[in-house]
Amino acid sequence: MHRFFGFLAAAGVYGVASVVMATVLLVISIYEHARDKNVVSYVFVVTAALVFCIGAFIAWLEENKKYEAEKAKHDEPNFGLRIESILTSYNSQTNSTTICFAAAITNRGAPSHAAGWHIRYQSHSIDVTVKYVSLPQERVELPAIGGRKLVLKRPDLLPARSLPTIERGQTKHGRILFEVPGDRRQEIYSGTAAIWVGCFDNAERLCQSLFKSTPEIPDLQAYPDEEVN
Repeated sequence: MHRFFGFLAAAGVYGVASVVMATVLLVISIYEHARDKNVVSYVFVVTAALVFCIGAFIAWLEENKKYEAEKAKHDEPNFGLRIESILTSYNSQTNSTTICFAAAITNRGAPSHAAGWHIRYQSHSIDVTVKYVSLPQERVELPAIGGRKLVLKRPDLLPARSLPTIERGQTKHGRILFEVPGDRRQEIYSGTAAIWVGCFDNAERLCQSLFKSTPEIPDLQAYPDEEVN
């Protein structure tokens, strides 16, 4: 009996109405049959069957919409972006700050690439959105940190690694470079700047993460697959 009431709950207004109408028509057909009016009773039986079928279809349609909506959540890319560390350097000649993030992106949905990497940098003096920058050469050695120098390579940057398809459950990591006008180092490490790092999946949906400022790191933190001199 509890399954029947479950069906009524799932069927909704249209489904329940069809069941009630079909039942009424069936009772009438039985009554007419008992009065030896077989033609009339046959019409009522057929009508009751049609009404029930229509109601059942409407109930199924409503449930199918819910199923398709839930299924779509898993059939679409579902990126999660994690910002792990930051390196900065100031160029007085261009009056700009280069920001180098170490980040990892995980896909929990349908396969997709990640593209359109950018940041929105906000502080009391500036609010700007800039795209990632590529290396001027195939290999670039960053200034020493704690006596160690990180070597960046174009194929190992996260925008390059995330351009091929990221499969469901797969994580890709790497560095991302951005240039922001002015000397922003004090804002970044004091926490007065908010930096949103983002990208887009193949459906043009935004995935982004807010960088939480930390004190400047005295020692270089590198991934196991990165070259350090």
